Amino acid sequence: MNLQTDITLSDQAEERLRKRLLAKASSFDLLALLKALRLIGYEPDDIFFENAVDEAATRSLVRFVRFEDRPIHRVVVGVNMGMMGPNGPLPSYFQQFAENLPDREPFDLMIGFFDHLSLKNLFASLYPDFYSRYYDSWEGMRKSYLGICGMTSVDRVHWVVSQYIPELPVHVSRARFRKTSDHHVARTGVTRLDGTGIVGRGYQAESHGFQVRLHAELEKDSRGFSWAKVVTDRYEQHLKPLFDVYNVEVTLSLWIENHESWATLNRQGFLGFERIQERTAAGHEVILHDARAS
Repeated sequence: MNLQTDITLSDQAEERLRKRLLAKASSFDLLALLKALRLIGYEPDDIFFENAVDEAATRSLVRFVRFEDRPIHRVVVGVNMGMMGPNGPLPSYFQQFAENLPDREPFDLMIGFFDHLSLKNLFASLYPDFYSRYYDSWEGMRKSYLGICGMTSVDRVHWVVSQYIPELPVHVSRARFRKTSDHHVARTGVTRLDGTGIVGRGYQAESHGFQVRLHAELEKDSRGFSWAKVVTDRYEQHLKPLFDVYNVEVTLSLWIENHESWATLNRQGFLGFERIQERTAAGHEVILHDARAS
């Protein structure tokens, strides 16, 4: 999913965010920090990663943030990992060599340069959406990754659906669908009786796919929109094109725990109708896309 944002902060809000980043940098998750920096105008190329390894054990990856305007406009993010750290890739004699140098600044600058490159490449692989501008075609890259992974497993389909509909719990299971086809029916004129034609209006064939069920407590989301409409729109816009590319059969349904719109006529009621009240909590299921009908 694209992490780009069009939010624009006022000068006062930007200054408050800068002060918070300076004071509470170690409290931020790295990805949240990167997105916060983008809000105040720092793109990925303006961020320099610096080895700030603390000898004492710490759970925080981010150590500090430092804004610099000279010699270039950039922000330095100190992280608790690097080539010269206790868990770094370089052997200990590099540290001994650096300590014996009469002037170790050039050595530290060289190591810092490779620190930045290695850390930037690492974070770009962990958060490819944030660094999507580095790819010639991010959408093409995503499809390539999906092609490598495939859409043949329950876990993969569950992950993809969760990415586009993160608000609702998802349950995915394998399913078999019986579909009726009329592609090879006998027609007037010449019909080859070699096993490719059939007699009748159609025939049934079995295909394998997935049953995807989403769970919602209420019929509407917090904004008042119908969950059925929201899920259907996201499926048609994002998920269906992906499933079609890999020829994946999917039946999509929405299970609603508490229905609000079902009602029954009641002359004794104030409005002439009453909502259906059941003794036990029984939701209802709405079929949003049926693989048997596609």
